[in-house]
Amino acid sequence: MESYRISELERQLHGLIRLCTVTELGNGGQVKVQDGELNSTWLDRAVDRAGENRAWHPLDVGEQVVVLCPSGDLTMGIIIASLYQDQHPAPSSNEDLESKVFKDGSVISYDRKSHQYLIDIKGADATVDVISAGTLNIKTSKNIQVQTSADAKVSAQGNVNVSASKIALNGGSPCVTTAHICHFTGKPHGDGSRTVTAGK
Repeated sequence: MESYRISELERQLHGLIRLCTVTELGNGGQVKVQDGELNSTWLDRAVDRAGENRAWHPLDVGEQVVVLCPSGDLTMGIIIASLYQDQHPAPSSNEDLESKVFKDGSVISYDRKSHQYLIDIKGADATVDVISAGTLNIKTSKNIQVQTSADAKVSAQGNVNVSASKIALNGGSPCVTTAHICHFTGKPHGDGSRTVTAGK
């Protein structure tokens, strides 16, 4: 009897933590995994947050995972982590870099040494949306550059106000405004601007 208890305890300890491979994806983040010849039922996985704030990072088929199995039973397993492997190695060896690399080659990263936050989205039909129900602010003490090889559009239901020491539209000569009031007629007439220039 005592030897059976020891054998059972050894079995449970031996199967307590398993290195498995994801074989199938289900709903709600559940997956099936394989450990050698053993195949699991649908298993849940530990996530960053799962309350009012929730995180969603789905696993991939072929991903290597660590499964915690109470009593050594794979059917009761909970996936607690993922591991790098030969097919999916670490995307970087830079100890100052935090990075997410996606299947399509897109990258979101921050390098704490160079102070660079990078969002690099691949694909000809790629989009980046920033949506706010309130005010959206972009502030910097350095230059701001917006570049595109296609068209650019600014649309507002209200006014568009631009304030600067000088505004240059394609370089060029001073723009003509009608803000100057003639001392003789009392009516506005053409007035060249010193701060706004434009080219044809």
